[in-house]
Amino acid sequence: MVERREKNRCVNMGWKALVPALVLLMVLAAADPAWAHRLTMYEEEPGVLRVHYEGDIPAPAAVVTLYDAREALLLEGQVDAQGYFRYDHARFPAVSAAADDGMGHRVFIRLDAGPPAEIPLVVRTVFGLSLLLFVLSFFGYWSRRKKNAAAPGD
Repeated sequence: MVERREKNRCVNMGWKALVPALVLLMVLAAADPAWAHRLTMYEEEPGVLRVHYEGDIPAPAAVVTLYDAREALLLEGQVDAQGYFRYDHARFPAVSAAADDGMGHRVFIRLDAGPPAEIPLVVRTVFGLSLLLFVLSFFGYWSRRKKNAAAPGD
């Protein structure tokens, strides 16, 4: 009987240590700052490109490069403080554009693609919490099943 109590204590201690470890892992894996530096770019209107990080933070250090249909360089220039790059659309009929902020973030787009679809923060948060609840429910079910399977044999 003492051996069973010791075994249950070890199992319970393992479960109590597993839950905080899983919560910490989920928080670190789903942390929004990991996405905070993703560089995005889209064409607001012909001749106006917007370069920004996720969260609508302008990327004033970004350099935009425009390319034609043969991928030949048409124009290169720095964005303004608000993250806008303006050019004469009639003079430079660009098909694609690239932006580089000089810190390793680079984005390449086709100018006829429109703005990128971004998943709202609320949806990402609900998904993360649902995933966490699923994992916790799975381990709770597994633990109860293991405990019930061991109980009749005593």
